[in-house]
Amino acid sequence: MGFLAENFMNLFKKKAYLFNGDEIHIGDKIMWWTSDGKQIISIVQKRTFSVFHAETHKILKKGTLFIHNNWFEPADYMNARHC
Repeated sequence: MGFLAENFMNLFKKKAYLFNGDEIHIGDKIMWWTSDGKQIISIVQKRTFSVFHAETHKILKKGTLFIHNNWFEPADYMNARHC
């Protein structure tokens, strides 16, 4: 398989993990609670540009997955789970 074909197939294989170890994919619905007790339902999306993590200042690369806030990783939401 050529380089272009492999990269094209990887577009559909994007995955990440929640804090509890659950695997998530683009388009999955995720439910979590804020520190105020408000329930939030978000859809897993792909970053369209690279950003720095809000707390660790690690570079989060373009194309990686995020929930609700582009500046955090899915594993940062400790009480997140699939809907």
